[in-house]
Amino acid sequence: MHSKHQLFQIWLPLHRKLLVLKGMLKGPILKKKQQSNPRSLSSDLAELSQLNREQILDDKKFKIMQLSIEERKIEIIEQESTIKMEKLKAETEWECLNVE
Repeated sequence: MHSKHQLFQIWLPLHRKLLVLKGMLKGPILKKKQQSNPRSLSSDLAELSQLNREQILDDKKFKIMQLSIEERKIEIIEQESTIKMEKLKAETEWECLNVE
């Protein structure tokens, strides 16, 4: 069975890869610290907790961006529909003028 420190060491690279894949990594999350003293478990847990908070914030930002993109797509589709309707009206009027 892995200790919490070992699990943290396994989890951290996976977490970084996930952030990179999401395009949310702006710089290194953790800087390598000079290890004059071994890191304590409470320090690791505090750091993990901070990473979790940052991840939650990044997820919220990502979802907000996705929502904004979807709203913009809907606006564009609505504009496109309006233009197509106007085109059809103009074509119909043109055909009516040519028939008479």
